[in-house]
Amino acid sequence: MKNKLYLIIIVLLTSCIHCIDDDIEIDKKNELHVVTRAASDISFPLILYAFDAATGSLVSNTKITSYDAELTLYLGTGIYRLVAVAGAEECNVKKSPVLNDVLTMPNTNRLSTPLQMGSADVNVNKDTTVNITLYNQVTAINLSLEDIPTDINSINVTFSTLHTELDFNGTFSGSGNTTVKLAKKANGSWQSERFYTLPGNTKKIVLSITTEGKE
Repeated sequence: MKNKLYLIIIVLLTSCIHCIDDDIEIDKKNELHVVTRAASDISFPLILYAFDAATGSLVSNTKITSYDAELTLYLGTGIYRLVAVAGAEECNVKKSPVLNDVLTMPNTNRLSTPLQMGSADVNVNKDTTVNITLYNQVTAINLSLEDIPTDINSINVTFSTLHTELDFNGTFSGSGNTTVKLAKKANGSWQSERFYTLPGNTKKIVLSITTEGKE
């Protein structure tokens, strides 16, 4: 008897909900067919991991690079933790991670695209529908400073302290800072490009501003 697992990945952003639909047919070949179904603001590539729920070991994974991608993930009958991760290209991730392994932020401790993650447990032995909701794991930051004295020629802003790691269970860890150099605009304000950081690892995040002036 053939069993089908229907996997719907939902992306929750500020005002958008979009889906990816995976039609999974389990038979002797144990093939999970991944087909994207709708456009959204997913930070491609999206990687779908299937971990053994009992041991945490990686069973299989597949990369989805666009909304038109059609890929196959191989699974046997069993209980799995499915984890979907998007926007992790700048992070350091093991090639074959286990469930407790972490995604580590780059040396700058910030990203140029949002990191998204969602998970669900599934028992692959009968027709099943599984929903995975992707949540943003980061904070988007745009810095803009105004009324800066004209003799200032350099501004750096440091955020401390921030988490530096996120495991596949969705738990944050680590501690570090990020320093952003601002650019002076034609209107006299100093601004940064948009960037993304993991949450702070304390109740308060401290911003330190360092300036250099003309001699």
